[in-house]
Amino acid sequence: MKITIKEILETVGPLQALCNESLPVKAKYWLSRDLARLQTAKDAFEKSRNELIAKHGEKQEDGNFAVKADGPGYKAFLADIEALLTIEEDVELHPQPLEALGNGTIRADLSKLQRLITEV
Repeated sequence: MKITIKEILETVGPLQALCNESLPVKAKYWLSRDLARLQTAKDAFEKSRNELIAKHGEKQEDGNFAVKADGPGYKAFLADIEALLTIEEDVELHPQPLEALGNGTIRADLSKLQRLITEV
């Protein structure tokens, strides 16, 4: 399934919350596998983001880099981040039917999981 990095970033948190719910074993298995695949893509984005911070940012007193809104590299940093967010990943996902989540109360926000939860 094609999914942008931006969509992955929006999906991982709610999917982690859903995987922490009490779910039927098969649904939890597939959702946990999907989470692992999405987390791998998120980790790659975070690595690239940190490299861009070092490239466009300024070294701070603590030795870390930061990109400041009024800094010289801010606009270039934003352009590079926007380019990263639009990258499409081909991730093998296994959408689950809503009824496979069981009849219990779900506290996780399912609105961000439309690619992973089907109504049929």
